[in-house]
Amino acid sequence: MSRIVVKLEGRNLTAAVKDRIGASTIDVAEKEGSIAPGKTVLLERTWGNTGIALAMVVAAPGYRLILTMPETMSSETRAMLRAYGAELELTLGIEGMTGAIRRAQEIWETMPDAYMLQQFRNPAKAKIHCETTAES
Repeated sequence: MSRIVVKLEGRNLTAAVKDRIGASTIDVAEKEGSIAPGKTVLLERTWGNTGIALAMVVAAPGYRLILTMPETMSSETRAMLRAYGAELELTLGIEGMTGAIRRAQEIWETMPDAYMLQQFRNPAKAKIHCETTAES
């Protein structure tokens, strides 16, 4: 007999698939001493779901979060991000994520207290998937 296990990611707090990634990314960076609420400005480029998860996770501890994203993101996504307190830096839609990545880099280079979360390179992302995505 086969057993099928289903994860209902839509039941996450933000209804986004990236809640665990957001929480793990912040948890690891805090434990490493890389970030601290009220001191560190968090910076990330996002298509939406990771940004929503990060905004939710960092709202309570009081981090300032700046997200860069293409202006073509839906108004609903932008509204949710702002509701959690994230600051948005919108880039030209025609530039896609390349423009958002470039803008995040520009901000990071001029803001000494900024910490780039780097969802595309962050090892915490892969680790949390290994630990929880396949969990039953």
